[in-house]
Amino acid sequence: NQPAVCPPAIVCEVEFELRSLISLTDRRGDLPVIRTTSGNEFAMTDFEQLRQRMIDHQMRARGLREQTVLDAISAVPREEFVPAALVESAYSDTPLPIAAGQTISQPYIVALMTDALELKFGERVLEVGTGSGYAAAILAEIAGEVYTIERHKILADSARTRLRAMGY
Repeated sequence: NQPAVCPPAIVCEVEFELRSLISLTDRRGDLPVIRTTSGNEFAMTDFEQLRQRMIDHQMRARGLREQTVLDAISAVPREEFVPAALVESAYSDTPLPIAAGQTISQPYIVALMTDALELKFGERVLEVGTGSGYAAAILAEIAGEVYTIERHKILADSARTRLRAMGY
């Protein structure tokens, strides 16, 4: 049984189907607007501001200084990796529940673990426990190849589709 090959940078273990987490429903000027299941709307720049605030207040404020890691965190839209009902909390300083009784890790923990790896561009990484795929995307921003394994089919399926759609 051969593993399926994903796009460059990410290799996953199983096939799966697309599951949309958020819906683009409107536009503010030239920006797409995301409507959450609670009815709130966010322009894409709102998430970019929240992501930058997360980096400043949750990471830099705690002493994380490795610019390569901060750039990787900045490049990956965490709102794409959380369930639609929780998209408003995507940049909160907390883990969030995802499928199969699992969680997407607290952003600071993902940054801290990535920093601890001291990755260099072009290296290969094995991640055990793909979850939503968020950490794999962060790792892929730095490493040359990321191999990720997930035991829960629903998570492996949705992570592979999400990562492919995002170009990983």
